[in-house]
Amino acid sequence: MNTTEFSEVARLHSASIRATGLSARTVDWYDHQYSQYDRWRVENGHADTIPSAERFESYLAFQHGRGLRPATVNAHYRALAKLIAFAIQRGLLSRNDNPLELMRPPRIPRERPQHVTPRDLKALIATCHRPDWLEHRDELILCLLFYSGLRLAECCALAVDDLDLKRMEVFVRRGKGAKPRTVPMAQEVRQPLLDYLYTRPSVAPHLLLASTPHGEARGPLSSEGLRMMLRRRCDQAGIEHLSAHKFRHGFAMWLRNHGTDLSDIAAAMGHTSTQVTQLYYAHTLPPTVHNAYNLAFAKLRASGE
Repeated sequence: MNTTEFSEVARLHSASIRATGLSARTVDWYDHQYSQYDRWRVENGHADTIPSAERFESYLAFQHGRGLRPATVNAHYRALAKLIAFAIQRGLLSRNDNPLELMRPPRIPRERPQHVTPRDLKALIATCHRPDWLEHRDELILCLLFYSGLRLAECCALAVDDLDLKRMEVFVRRGKGAKPRTVPMAQEVRQPLLDYLYTRPSVAPHLLLASTPHGEARGPLSSEGLRMMLRRRCDQAGIEHLSAHKFRHGFAMWLRNHGTDLSDIAAAMGHTSTQVTQLYYAHTLPPTVHNAYNLAFAKLRASGE
C-alpha cells in the first residue's frame, strides 16, 4: 500500500520542473492543479497520500459535478498523472501501486473548436485605419496571431530579431515547455511588420511595445495589454470577443482548410505530439478532400455505372 505523502511529492515535482527551466507560468499551472486536489483531499478527510484509483476517480467525478468542461477535467487528470509518473521514476511509488493502471483518462468529446475566421480577421484589421504606430502594432499582432498561430505569451515575448523577413520565418524562442520552434511567416504579415517598425517611437529590441496615455512607448506589451487590445478591437468591429487561443484555432483551421497535413500543423503550433492536434482537427475535412470526393462521384455519374 502506498504511504508516500502527496504534498511532499508535489513539492519535489515542482522543484524538479523548475530545475528543467520550464516557464514560471507552466510551473504555476502544475502548482495550481496540485493545490486544487490537496484542498479537495482535506475537505473530504482523505489522508495525505498519493491517491488510489478509487480516490482519483472520486476527485475527477467531483470536477465533472462542478460542471467543468471535459477538457478541463482531463487537464486535472494529466497533471496528477505527471506527478504519479514522477513519483515512480524517483522510486517514491511502486509500479505495482500505480493507480493509472486501473483507470481510464476522462473522455474529451470531439467538437469543432471555436475559431477566428478570415472574415473575423478582415473585420478586425479594418478597425486599424489610422496611420500611427499603435494602429500598425495592433494590425501586426492580429496577423501574427492568425497566420503564425502564436500563443499569447509567445507573441508578447517576441524580439525584433525573431522575425526574419528574408527567410519569412518567425522564431519562437520559448514556446510551451520551454521548447523553441520556427513558424513560417505568411506574406500577409510582411507589410504590417514593416509599417510598424518604421513608425514605432522606440528602437528597443523587444518587438511589441506598450504605450502611455499620450501615445508614447513605455516598455514591452504585457499579456493583459494584448488581451485588452483584442477586446477593444472586437468591440470596434462589432463581433464577439475573441481570445488569442481562438486565433490559434483559426490558424490551425486555416492550414487544415488548405490541405496541410496534421503532423505539419502540430509542428507549427508547437504541440509535443500529434495527439492534441488530432483531437481537435482530425475530424475536419480540408477542401482538397471534398474536391477529390466530388470529382470521383462526378466521374462515377458520367460513366453511368
